[in-house]
Amino acid sequence: MMGVSKENVKLAINDFKRVLEAIKNGISNGKEKEAAKSFRTRVRNGPNDIISNGFSTTLIYLLSKTENKNYKKIVEIINGRSTQVKIGDKFGYGAYLYLILYRLKEKGIIEGVDINKDPIEAINKIIDIEDYAYLIIRDYLIELKELTSACIDENGHINC
Repeated sequence: MMGVSKENVKLAINDFKRVLEAIKNGISNGKEKEAAKSFRTRVRNGPNDIISNGFSTTLIYLLSKTENKNYKKIVEIINGRSTQVKIGDKFGYGAYLYLILYRLKEKGIIEGVDINKDPIEAINKIIDIEDYAYLIIRDYLIELKELTSACIDENGHINC
């Protein structure tokens, strides 16, 4: 864990807690395990997907699997503005995309875009600087991956 800042660890813990809360309180109709499993898969595969396919391409893929209308619902769930939404496996794609865009916006990489409503424009803002953007967020994504692996098993059971 050399080189990982305490800030990235704290951010990953805070965001992970937000996602767990969203799964527990915002997903309905027995889709909680499906949402947790989907999030675990996306977070565990994310860094390798980014290295293999490129940062922007991976973000577009996450959005395509989420679908724009579901992305907005997922953002509302994570931010505590909506409850009892029937989203299962799409949750993982959207939640992971949102956390990436949120952290890039917080670090000043994405400016002048409402990431809650316009993920396409947010992704467009980083295309020309995607290598730099990934370097800025890489350690955070690794910490998020470790937390998720420790707390959500492959069947979607939450153990934290």
